Amino acid sequence: MASHSLDISQISHAAMALISFTIQINIGLAFFNLIPIPPLDGSNILMGILSPRANQIYLNYSKHALRVFL
Repeated sequence: MASHSLDISQISHAAMALISFTIQINIGLAFFNLIPIPPLDGSNILMGILSPRANQIYLNYSKHALRVFL
């Protein structure tokens, strides 16, 4: 008689695959969030690095960035 039940090693393997996939997605989203395009966090990091003049130019362009990406 064939058993169709899952044993603990199959469940463990599936759980580890799910956890691994979740970690990979999280890391990908973290790097995506660092892109210096408003409203992503990378734009705030970039504004902290720029000179005051370059920061003002960046702010003028960033006002329109959200409309471009929507």
